[in-house]
Amino acid sequence: MSGAAVVLRASGKQSEAFLTRVEGLLERLWHDDPWAGLADRTAFEIAVIEAVSNSIRHALPAPGRSMVLEVELRPSYRRLEAEVREVGAEPTPLARHDSGVAPDAGRGMAMLKQLMTDVRYERADDANVWTLGRDRTDI
Repeated sequence: MSGAAVVLRASGKQSEAFLTRVEGLLERLWHDDPWAGLADRTAFEIAVIEAVSNSIRHALPAPGRSMVLEVELRPSYRRLEAEVREVGAEPTPLARHDSGVAPDAGRGMAMLKQLMTDVRYERADDANVWTLGRDRTDI
């Protein structure tokens, strides 16, 4: 990877078309970072697609708001990182449970935690923000 920071972004409404745009971002990422190893690429790609799919299926707009999804991919020499923002969304049910796991949580969150080095959730202004990070094993 070159010394310049590569940041890829997409934003749009909750839809399969948006998921396709994110898949295109991932393709661009691997074009810009052709040295990423297969294990890191695969884990990162699965996690990002799962997180965006979860946002498409489960995030709810706050009353009187329209919701937009934003995705940002931030690779660096030592780490692959993605941020998925649900702007204008209701707080996620995970944020309302001290245990960090909603009663109806599926296997998606467990899979994200297995694939990534860390998975963080925070509520920032009117957005749910999911940050997925994977320390690179290919360096």
